[in-house]
Amino acid sequence: MSQEARRFDSAQTIPVPHVLPALKDITPLIEMTDLDDVDFATFCSEVEKHEVIAGQIMRAARSVGTGRGDTVNNLRHAVALIGMRRIHNILDTLRQRVEDKERFAQSNESYGPTTIFQDQMNLHRA
Repeated sequence: MSQEARRFDSAQTIPVPHVLPALKDITPLIEMTDLDDVDFATFCSEVEKHEVIAGQIMRAARSVGTGRGDTVNNLRHAVALIGMRRIHNILDTLRQRVEDKERFAQSNESYGPTTIFQDQMNLHRA
């Protein structure tokens, strides 16, 4: 495999999501990970509906930190490999990122591109 082909091989690296999932998609999955008797098949089928969340779980399962040399080819294997506690942590981190992004957007609603341009012009005039 050429170096350029290797660089874009999605099986080796899954990028950190630039588009975050909706909070309404994350919350039920977090609640499912808190259950003692969560149905594995149901959980996996719910995660499969959300590409970004599934990608983050696959990324975690393929990371060096898992300490295994096995190849992870599907979501069900990834969930079984890393376990519900780690998945809960992944989902909680995504939830925090979404909440932070929403708070930032709310705090800067009146500070749009026009306002930024005006501020820059005022700096140059001073």
